[in-house]
Amino acid sequence: MAAALYRTLASDYKTRPPFAPGEWVRVLHGLYEGDVAQVYQSSRAVSGEVGYLVFLVPCLSPADEMRSKKRKRTSQPPRRLFEPKQYSIDAPLAKKGKYAGFRLQGMWLTHGLLLKFFPVGDVLSVISVPPDTCTLFADHPFSQNFPIPVMDSLSFQTWDEVDVSGDMKAPDGRGHLIILEDGGLRVDFGSGGMYPVDPGSQRKVIIPGDMVSVLSGAEEGR
Repeated sequence: MAAALYRTLASDYKTRPPFAPGEWVRVLHGLYEGDVAQVYQSSRAVSGEVGYLVFLVPCLSPADEMRSKKRKRTSQPPRRLFEPKQYSIDAPLAKKGKYAGFRLQGMWLTHGLLLKFFPVGDVLSVISVPPDTCTLFADHPFSQNFPIPVMDSLSFQTWDEVDVSGDMKAPDGRGHLIILEDGGLRVDFGSGGMYPVDPGSQRKVIIPGDMVSVLSGAEEGR
C-alpha cells in the first residue's frame, strides 16, 4: 500500500516547483526509503536524468565488517554519522562543491553526512523534521545556513485536527489525531479510514482565532 501511494505522489512531480537548497525531503525508494534528507542543489545524473544532490545520514557497516572478505551482510547497515578515524582515513580526498569529503565504497561523505543523487521523482517534500534528525545535521556547515525546522515543537492532543504529509504508512490529507496510551499515534481520516502515523509527519491545523507564538523571522517574539 505504501509503495503504491508513493508512486502516486511521485508521479505528479512535474506539477511541483523545484526544491530549493536547504529544503527537507523524504526519500521514496531504495536503501534510504523513508529517510529525511536536505536538498543541496539541483543536479543531473551521468545518464542525463534530472534530480537533486541531497545530504542524508549514511548507512554504514562497522569498519572491521567492511574490511572482512568472509563476512556476509545479514541486515541493512545502521544509520550513523561518518567518522573518518574509525575507517583509517586521515584526510579529505577532494572537494565536491564547497565541502571537502571522503570516498568510501563509492559513497561521498562530508562532515559526517552522505551526499547522494536522487531523481526528481524519488523525493517528496516533508512538512516537519524529527528533532533527532535535526541533531545529526546540526554540525554540517551547509545545514547551519538554514533555520532549524520547529514544527515538531508544537503540542498535540487527541482529536487535534492535523494535516498528514510524507508518511509511509498513511495517505496525505487532513484528519483527527488520536494519541494512544503507549504513545503511538493514529489519524482518523473519517470515511478514509484510520492509519498509524510517525511523529513529525503531521502538521497542526491552525485556524483564525488560535493563539500562536512566532519563533523566527521578522515577526519573531509576537
